[in-house]
Amino acid sequence: MEGRAVVEVDMTCQRCLEAVTVRIDAEFRLGLVEAEQSMVGLPDGLDPLLVRRYDTCSLARLIEDELILALPIVPKHDETEACAGKKFIADGATRTRRAFSGLGALWARAKDQE
Repeated sequence: MEGRAVVEVDMTCQRCLEAVTVRIDAEFRLGLVEAEQSMVGLPDGLDPLLVRRYDTCSLARLIEDELILALPIVPKHDETEACAGKKFIADGATRTRRAFSGLGALWARAKDQE
């Protein structure tokens, strides 16, 4: 069994935390098997789908699972789209913050007070 599902999903951009529409294009190729031992003999490129005799398989649930697997781990706007988070990335790239830079002066003051 093979198929393709193309949908657009509204998600939250992880750069700016605003809404972003992500296009999901999931292609799947499944080999139906009745026993786990049969999974070994499947041709390359086929994912096994274990279906017991007289069992039912929901096509909607199968497509939903494939779409969930195709979702991006970190959804974000495309490079061509406007994203408020890109401004912060660009600002941070030009300026380097050193988390412990003030410790040197604090250490010197503490030594002077001894």
